[in-house]
Amino acid sequence: MARVAEKEDGGPLFTAADRTRLTYTSCYCEENAYKLVEAALAMQAADGGAPPAASEGVDHEDSAAAAETLEERSDGGRKLFVLFISSRGRAVPIWCQKAAAGPAEPVVWDYHVVVLDDGGGAAPTYVYDFDTTLPFATELDTYLRFAFPAEVQPQLEAAYRPLFRVVPARDMLDYFASDRSHMRKAGGGWQAAPPPYACLKGPRAPKPMMLHAFLDLRLKPGGFDFLAPPRTLPQLRGAFGLSKVQLPLGARTVDDVHDGGGGGGGGGER
Repeated sequence: MARVAEKEDGGPLFTAADRTRLTYTSCYCEENAYKLVEAALAMQAADGGAPPAASEGVDHEDSAAAAETLEERSDGGRKLFVLFISSRGRAVPIWCQKAAAGPAEPVVWDYHVVVLDDGGGAAPTYVYDFDTTLPFATELDTYLRFAFPAEVQPQLEAAYRPLFRVVPARDMLDYFASDRSHMRKAGGGWQAAPPPYACLKGPRAPKPMMLHAFLDLRLKPGGFDFLAPPRTLPQLRGAFGLSKVQLPLGARTVDDVHDGGGGGGGGGER
């Protein structure tokens, strides 16, 4: 698993000030995540670190492993992960999204993709979500509490409950590919304008469209053993060393963590 450059203060690798210089295309969250980890690993090489090694992969034997702490965190070093979020019904409500109809309303995405900047051990894990109203680098515990409120989760039907696939950054760069066919209209036009660069295809991607495999919530999607089983919300919290019981927000509000940023919504179908 490739490490990224360390910050002296132990804070996030990227902050709100970095947001505008990172590659972003509305409605292409999976490509935004790919480009962010690509930029982070390039920063490591530029800072004099060893170039990221090819991923050795992780053996995921069964669904019980999904509840355990991530093996990749065991050496305590800083690492990046890409987090694919969806549900059994391919409709997952996420709060604190810029595309929401109002501040208290969720956006029901078919899927969403963010990046986790994990300090390892007791250090915080930060979330980079280009489409959230929360700060660009929000601690994972805070992000999960606001984006997936504990008081709402028991009320959701099973088809809408969030599931999370954690993908090591190197595996994302190696195996992910998208020909953007999921964004084509029946008549051939685009649902949303595509990024200006060529379609992504990692050097180990077995075909030009791998997005559906990454979003396949079966334990062994399509035989792609490099993809870990999906995790529930409590399992995700446990995997990153957080309490598996997510407390209600209580008196806290989004204003307590809001960075005051605006613009650049992530609306539209994907």
